[in-house]
Amino acid sequence: MQTYTANAANVIGADLVDYQTALPIESGTITHYLRALTGDEAGKYWRASDATWQAVKSSAGAGSHEGEGHWEVVVVAAAWTAGVRYQTWAEADSGRQITVRQDVVQLGSPTNLVIRSEVTS
Repeated sequence: MQTYTANAANVIGADLVDYQTALPIESGTITHYLRALTGDEAGKYWRASDATWQAVKSSAGAGSHEGEGHWEVVVVAAAWTAGVRYQTWAEADSGRQITVRQDVVQLGSPTNLVIRSEVTS
């Protein structure tokens, strides 16, 4: 689970592992996704290119490698609304990542931890 501060730019991150080699993914193009689970934009994806919510899967930004397979991107303040629950994950251009989707909740909110994972091929 990750947390956010409403109406402020926030960093979302993901640890990516290659499901064939079990090694961290440390190069390539990584795309981060942010989807609203509740609120007015529920079910929509944040699109960084024009700072809007979209009904179709859209990129929240390209990841920056921080080390040992950990990738991050900054999502601008306009995406974050108080009280909304979000979900985030990242995908490698190779498509060989183990995808872990994490809920993102407002800092200080009572939560139930939910972690979803899937293997893509």
